[in-house]
Amino acid sequence: MTTATSEELRFAERTNTSVLVGLFCALVGLSVPAIAFGLLGLFEADRRPHETGSWIGWTAVMLGVVELAATIAIAVSMLT
Repeated sequence: MTTATSEELRFAERTNTSVLVGLFCALVGLSVPAIAFGLLGLFEADRRPHETGSWIGWTAVMLGVVELAATIAIAVSMLT
């Protein structure tokens, strides 16, 4: 009978939940929460070696920024 070493008992890699929420918010059109959750997930995924999803976080942030810029541009054009 062999016992598992600490290297064998690694955490299973999984996608960070915050980046998934950020991507969902970006796809639904909620720009500010998309940016917030995307950045939060990026920082969490960097600190936790067993979590992935940095590209999803960057996607959520970029989509959120584009949506926010479009919303501001539309609001400014309607006011002038």
